[in-house]
Amino acid sequence: MIQVSGLTKYFGPQKLFEDITWQIDRFQRTALVGHNGAGKSTILRIIAGQLEADAGSVIIPKTMTVGYLPQEITLLDEKPAIDLVLSGKQDILDLEAEIDRLQEDVDRHPNAQNIALLGEKQHAYETAGGYSLRAQAQSIMASLGFKQDELKKITSEFSGGWQMRILLARLFLSKPDLLLLDEPTNHLDIESLAWLESFLAGYPGVLLIVSHDRAFLNHVVDGVAALDDNGLLMFPGNYDHYLQCREELEAQLEKTAAQQKQLIAEKQAFIERFRYKATKAKQVQSRVKQLEKLDTVQLLQTRKKLHFHFPEPERPPQILLELRHVSKAYDDNIVYKNLDFRIYRGDKLALVAPNGAGKSTLIKILANIIPFEGERLVSDRVHLAHFAQHQIDALDFSKTLLQEAAADLPQNVTMTMLRAALGAFLFTNEDIDKPVSILSGGEKNKLALAKILLRAPNLLLLDEPTNHLDLDSREALEQALIDYPGTLVVISHDRWFVDKVCNKIASIEHGNIDIFDGTYSEHEDFIATRQALQIPKQEKNPLPDNINSKKRKRIESAQQRDAIRKATKHLDERVKKLEAETANLENKIHDIDAQLAIPETYKDSAKIRELTTSKAATQKLLDDTLENWMLAQAELDDALAKFQ
Repeated sequence: MIQVSGLTKYFGPQKLFEDITWQIDRFQRTALVGHNGAGKSTILRIIAGQLEADAGSVIIPKTMTVGYLPQEITLLDEKPAIDLVLSGKQDILDLEAEIDRLQEDVDRHPNAQNIALLGEKQHAYETAGGYSLRAQAQSIMASLGFKQDELKKITSEFSGGWQMRILLARLFLSKPDLLLLDEPTNHLDIESLAWLESFLAGYPGVLLIVSHDRAFLNHVVDGVAALDDNGLLMFPGNYDHYLQCREELEAQLEKTAAQQKQLIAEKQAFIERFRYKATKAKQVQSRVKQLEKLDTVQLLQTRKKLHFHFPEPERPPQILLELRHVSKAYDDNIVYKNLDFRIYRGDKLALVAPNGAGKSTLIKILANIIPFEGERLVSDRVHLAHFAQHQIDALDFSKTLLQEAAADLPQNVTMTMLRAALGAFLFTNEDIDKPVSILSGGEKNKLALAKILLRAPNLLLLDEPTNHLDLDSREALEQALIDYPGTLVVISHDRWFVDKVCNKIASIEHGNIDIFDGTYSEHEDFIATRQALQIPKQEKNPLPDNINSKKRKRIESAQQRDAIRKATKHLDERVKKLEAETANLENKIHDIDAQLAIPETYKDSAKIRELTTSKAATQKLLDDTLENWMLAQAELDDALAKFQ
């Protein structure tokens, strides 16, 4: 059991969190969520042994290994990337070096003892997976987007995002028993995210994840630990289920608090009315004692939800911007050749492609900030704003938040509108007087976004606008862009965000752009259906002309079955996963019922409340999972029917 007890941490006089008690492995894959500044990363660092708590303890069995991915990386060792990844299995590398030394001894002085020892070490090396170690490392790195010719590049030659992937690959190769991941989805493209989800869903150890990617959390975790000023609360299920359970719990607590408030008022009224009446002295004292013993219902910390309507932009023409016969290359790397592309009024377009396919290059061409060949046509009624990945570098760090937000604003933006805009991005009245220099990365990002939107552009180009934003801030930005009346082109690896905001998907592949009218989820369904309907041709192993008809029929049937299996693999895996989750939830309810059947349980009212609350939440999750299971099975049946 991995246990946190009474964990407390202060930064100077400011309390970050206090008396956190938690069984980390209650769920196999847990998301630690909370607002910026709640202390999520600090808790991970304490559990990883990189930071001391002011009070409390973390108990991890000595036999367990712990791996930790920080949000910000330190300087990596100067060595080839593949070697740094392999160092995640240093024990195997040490054994390999010892085998090489023993082999030299055997070559020089062959004797029974040396040969026996060499055989023993070789057997241990094989048992530990040494012979497949490099292949595993290369496979993991390839899944994270590394090309074969990049494996031996020195780590310092990679950008910060790619260095983070190197550390991630090393962790995955080492497979620690407890894996702590702080924002593991940062800097990953959508293909790498899909692989990461699949990898973590089958990870054999215990996972504790801090992430602001809602879709990622929904696909990976089976429990949520919510950290706020009230402490830590545990919820079964994924992030969506947590939100639903939290909302229900908030409503229940508010109802209970209202009832308690009424009860207290009634008792206080009785006390005041009969305080000096001797015949009522016992009743008065009884009520006084009842009030003294009464524990006040603690409401949950409310999640801020603010709305703001940005200034109405000028109405642009039907076609805002057009690229004609555009080409762009970096040395020998041709990104686009003879590209035609149009942006229409009302488009909220997401650029989707693997890293390196040219998403940011296209945004920069649209913004006219890099040279290119071809034509770029834009109407004089188009007011364009570009948010780059490193937009925060353009802020004046010497100013306060309010001063920087007010700098160079249009005359029609009043101070009331400015404060409302900052509030929409979850800045409080206390925040606005802070120097920009002390704001967190997420707060600087929000300030830069608010400044851009207040200028009322009718064409907005956003490159990774959700970087560093917590979940509440992402929801605020999401709502602002849903309400935004202008036209939008966005790059984001946050699939939930893209799905909610965008109405068109532009897939970029080999310099070509394919436009899909619909949301990201609809695009994914379309791709999956198209793949399911396309049975691959058997071009690599054609059947000989002289093969007899019965054998040919058997082979063709086998090939057909294999093609169908590959085409429906994603649906079949989802059905099996939901089936396993259903069985697991049914077992949890059975265990709770077993505890409720024990008479001694009812001597502990707190235990009863915990069990009944847990059962209700688990039952709701089971109902949802059963429904999803049936829907997934129906999708699989429909897909299989198309091949009949």
